[in-house]
Amino acid sequence: MLFFFPFLLVPLLWFELGFSTVNQWLHNHRWQIGAGIVIVAVLLDISGSSLGMWNFWMGSDLSQDVVFGTPRASRTDEYSVMTPRAFAQDYSNYSYFNHLQGATSSDMFLIKDAPVWVIAEVFRPFHWGYLLLGSSRGLAYYWSARLVVLFLAVYELCLLLTRDDRTGTSRRDLSLIGACLVTFAPIVQWWFAINSLPEMIIAMSLATVVCDRFCADHDSLHRFGYSMFIAWCAGTFLITLYPAWQIPLVWVLLALFIGIIARFWGSIRFTRKDAISVLVSILVLVALLATVVYFSRPTIKAMLGTSYPGVRKNTGGDYGVTGLFAGTSQLLFPYMDMKPFNSWSPTELSCFIDLFPLGLILCARKWFSRRHADVLSVALVVVGIFLFIYICVGVPRWLSTITLMTQTSGGRARAAFGLTNILLLVIGSAGLTQTTGITNNASSIDRRTQKADRIFAGVTVTVLLIVYSLAAIRMYQMARVWYFCVLIVVLGLPLLLAVLTPPQGASACTGDRAIARTDADTAPGLRRTHTISATLAVMILVCTGLSVNPVQLGARPLTQQPQTTTVKAIEQAHGSGTWLTAGDDSWLTGNLLPANGITTLNSLAVTPDLATWEKIDPGAAHKTVYNRYASITAWVNSDADQKQKFQLLYPDHFSVKLTPDELHTLGVRYVMDSSGKRPSAGKNYRLRQLGRSVGKDRFYMVIKK
Repeated sequence: MLFFFPFLLVPLLWFELGFSTVNQWLHNHRWQIGAGIVIVAVLLDISGSSLGMWNFWMGSDLSQDVVFGTPRASRTDEYSVMTPRAFAQDYSNYSYFNHLQGATSSDMFLIKDAPVWVIAEVFRPFHWGYLLLGSSRGLAYYWSARLVVLFLAVYELCLLLTRDDRTGTSRRDLSLIGACLVTFAPIVQWWFAINSLPEMIIAMSLATVVCDRFCADHDSLHRFGYSMFIAWCAGTFLITLYPAWQIPLVWVLLALFIGIIARFWGSIRFTRKDAISVLVSILVLVALLATVVYFSRPTIKAMLGTSYPGVRKNTGGDYGVTGLFAGTSQLLFPYMDMKPFNSWSPTELSCFIDLFPLGLILCARKWFSRRHADVLSVALVVVGIFLFIYICVGVPRWLSTITLMTQTSGGRARAAFGLTNILLLVIGSAGLTQTTGITNNASSIDRRTQKADRIFAGVTVTVLLIVYSLAAIRMYQMARVWYFCVLIVVLGLPLLLAVLTPPQGASACTGDRAIARTDADTAPGLRRTHTISATLAVMILVCTGLSVNPVQLGARPLTQQPQTTTVKAIEQAHGSGTWLTAGDDSWLTGNLLPANGITTLNSLAVTPDLATWEKIDPGAAHKTVYNRYASITAWVNSDADQKQKFQLLYPDHFSVKLTPDELHTLGVRYVMDSSGKRPSAGKNYRLRQLGRSVGKDRFYMVIKK
């Protein structure tokens, strides 16, 4: 209640103090409010992690310490990989390499990043909570700070995109909608703690805003600060190291920079001091990134030589057109059981709710009404068309190579495509407040324009809602067709009306002369429609977005499991050693133990440990199976059961069968086995059970026969 009280208070203040007054105060104090939300979240020790799933896997109460929402089983990369890796760092003093993961020196900075005490961590400010506050509070800071800063960064970007150069005013309503469309988008929320998409968008947004200020401000000292900040944004973007999203987003960022520079073209004075500032910023950036390359040389070499992900050579064309129109239906994902509809998880299906192709339509209408096209929207349209072709059709190998798109796929490029459409939507909707006329009679223009606006909005809304419903039905193969379509219409209608109804009319342009409409000239019904629909749209986006992840209090499901308590007691009684988790769920529990300071052989292999597995694979006959980024399921069997010792289950998951003798060869001293079967003895070594079972888990020591 403490956390949600401010959100509940806002509607009450609207009625008491006035809609515009409250909104103006919120706008003026947005950064202070954001800081307050982060502080409250850290003090209450709450996050959006699905850590409660550990209780499910370990046989206890799924809802322990879940304040709101539901832990998501599909978020395995979050609760079983990213968060345990961060917690494991607390046991190595946040060093660059950690031996708990895989019983070997594992790079914790570069791939599936974890907090590390290193100078390059300056590019990962959301890890600072771990370093300064510890694991649980650090997790709360990580979730809350990323959410708040992402919202505020995109809001600032949209303020810039909707700014009228003649008046200097921006559309705060559209900026709020744009920020919500990005921050609470399904793809952002379902992937929130994985692969750093929020960091990429934050860096892009802030770099664009600061680039605008760099061009407008001619003070050399200020420009030095701007150039250093842009260099920091570049480092933050580059260090995320997920090319499948980074490469397409780079083209979006390039379009934004081209548009900003074109806006100031002819007035940008670039002095020698400015050149030195830019050069110094670049050198600092290169020097900091060079430290990462130096420490992670073995990791980079290993990843380039893996079977998966290896070096990709994609040309796109692997995603259907239908999926580009099904974004609105994803508002329902947090409340649906997806299994009957599609074999894919909602995480893989998720994308931006970009209302495609409305942004393109609105920008084209703006160009037609003004009889000229601005460079920014043209550049974004060009990028959007290129991404559309890559996603749905594919491009020649040579074009994919020179544009670096070989490192992504059509499915992953959807993220950049959706973001581009949202930016076009914001720009195009802002353009609705300006129309052109041929007569000098402003009242006549107003009446005709209002009528045209209504017809345009009505036809567009009707057609798009039909298209979105049909696309969702076809993509998800819905059984309850009419029920689903009604929900899409109910949720999609406010979003469409919010961007299709100008709040205060337009300014009618006659030749070179602009005639501004007053509120009295604007139809009251149009203003009310916009206000109500925009408010509902924001509420829908926030509620559905926040419903994706639970509100988790503390981190007990990860740090206080009975199994880990038993493991620590065994090590205290018999001495420390390397553990192996065995059984169906061993690929999960192999990550639970390192999060509690226990060395585990089969935790997630971010980079393959070829030297270890080749000890039991003479001649490296199965190297293509284990030479990859992978989760590892382990089984302890006798020699008679060793057919298919290594088996590839998924591109990022393999299983291995081990005998007690091979456990000794690999340096394993203890085994936590959930298979329910007593492991057979080997030729020279066997397993002796230690203590009592905990749930379905039994604990063994590898001893000589």
